[in-house]
Amino acid sequence: LIVFGGTLGAVIVRRGMSGVFGAVRAVWNLRLRDDDSNEHAMELAKIAWLSRNAQKNGVKTYENFAEKSGDPLIAQGLILLADNTKLEEVEQVLTRRLEWEDQNGMQDSHTLEAAGGFAPTFGILGAVIGLISVLRVLDKPDLLGVGIATAFVATIYGIGIANLLLFPLATRLKSRHELMMQRRE
Repeated sequence: LIVFGGTLGAVIVRRGMSGVFGAVRAVWNLRLRDDDSNEHAMELAKIAWLSRNAQKNGVKTYENFAEKSGDPLIAQGLILLADNTKLEEVEQVLTRRLEWEDQNGMQDSHTLEAAGGFAPTFGILGAVIGLISVLRVLDKPDLLGVGIATAFVATIYGIGIANLLLFPLATRLKSRHELMMQRRE
């Protein structure tokens, strides 16, 4: 209770409930798709087709496709192209968009890393509270061994949760996000 509840409470204070739900949703999505390379190849093929089509039919083709695109980055870039915006300005606008996506995309891994940092601390807190209760029964030596062992279980939970679950998930989220950002660039 101390390890799980304390870690959850600390993360809620740090990121709020929306941050916790976002991290849970991101971890859940790790289970669903591990490789988006086919989707990425399809997007590149669409853009190549669109470029050839725009050479034949004009830049308004970009505007029509931008309205149908579900990707805000692609839509924004195509609208800028349809408006005959200078290349430097297009790059600048899209770079800012990518930076924003990068900052937002890292939030879930930061949440899990923070939880991984809090869990061992609350495990130690649980051990200290357990040892305090052991000190209350110093006059009963037969209960000391069980009490001390129980007190240290909280430490094991905290360290185990952090190193076996939270940090690996945060690393996996981060690597997936970095791959996605490379593809977006």
